[in-house]
Amino acid sequence: MVDRRPGAWRWSVGVLAVVALAVGLPVALTSGGGHGSPPVAVKTLALPLFRGEQRLEGPTARSGSLVFDPIAVDCAIPAVVGTHAETFPRGIYCRFRVAISNVGQTYETFDPGQQRLVTPSAEVFLTDRHAMLVRRQADLFSVPPRDLLTLELWYDVPRGTVVTGFELTAADQAVGGRILLPRPLVATSPVPPLGP
Repeated sequence: MVDRRPGAWRWSVGVLAVVALAVGLPVALTSGGGHGSPPVAVKTLALPLFRGEQRLEGPTARSGSLVFDPIAVDCAIPAVVGTHAETFPRGIYCRFRVAISNVGQTYETFDPGQQRLVTPSAEVFLTDRHAMLVRRQADLFSVPPRDLLTLELWYDVPRGTVVTGFELTAADQAVGGRILLPRPLVATSPVPPLGP
């Protein structure tokens, strides 16, 4: 039945416009910006620092579908103590905490044992397996799509090593993403040595 009262059609059009706005506006706000713009990890973590750590606000890096967001670094750790074991370095430990986001559509594998600490002389160090085991960091991580994990990467480096950054690579990628420290960090003992 059609309402033939004067002005009734204007009221109907107004109601339809309000309904269209109510449905369309949330879709427009959540549909993302730009055509074909690449997904970008958003830093949403506000994790507390461990004693001795330096917070890293620096830019993210990417390898494959994994985006690496630095959290903190400490290169003056004399030992690692866990719930079931402890271990001591040949030099000094560096701990790099990082958040890893998978911005792809499939699972991505991350192998902590292949991640590199970088120095100015182009010398690289891989993670220390003993420290990683004591800290219960897995040998391999399978990162689900649109998911995120945080972990610690532990390195045993000679005292006095100058650390400039870290190169992180997804397991099936040839090219890693490089995270440079805001300024070089010298791996040194946190306390003076005992004895003469």
